[in-house]
Amino acid sequence: GGDLDAPGSFAEGIEGADAVVHSAASVVIGRDPKIAAAAIGGVENVLSSLTPSVKAFVLTSSIAAVIDLAKRPRSYDETDWNESSSLENGDAYGFGKTRAERFAKGRCAELGLPFVALHPGIVIGPVMAKPHTKAS
Repeated sequence: GGDLDAPGSFAEGIEGADAVVHSAASVVIGRDPKIAAAAIGGVENVLSSLTPSVKAFVLTSSIAAVIDLAKRPRSYDETDWNESSSLENGDAYGFGKTRAERFAKGRCAELGLPFVALHPGIVIGPVMAKPHTKAS
C-alpha cells in the first residue's frame, strides 16, 4: 500500500499501470495549514511514485480549485484558478486544492504526461468519518 505522506510509497502498486487516478483527499474546512499541506503533499507524493508504465494522470481535484469567489459567477474552463483562497482568510482547503492541482498540471507537463483534473462540486456517498458531515 501507499501513504500520502511518504514520497514514492505508491510505486509498487502503480508498477505496470497505464494511468493513475488520484482521488484521495483530506476534506476538512478551516484555517489549519495542515489541510493545505495534506492536499499538496499528497499530490507530490503520488506523482513521485509514477513508474515508466504510466501514460496519463487523473486528479480528482475540487470546484474549490477553480471558483474564485472574488469574481462573478460564470462558466469556467482550464484557464481558471481560485486566486482568492488563502490560509489567512480561512480557506486552507481551497488554497491547498488549487496549489496541488497547479503542481500536478506542471509536473505532468514536465513529464510529458496527459493530465486531467476533475472538479466535483460535491461528493455524494456514505459518510466515512463524522467530521466530514459538515463538508462535501
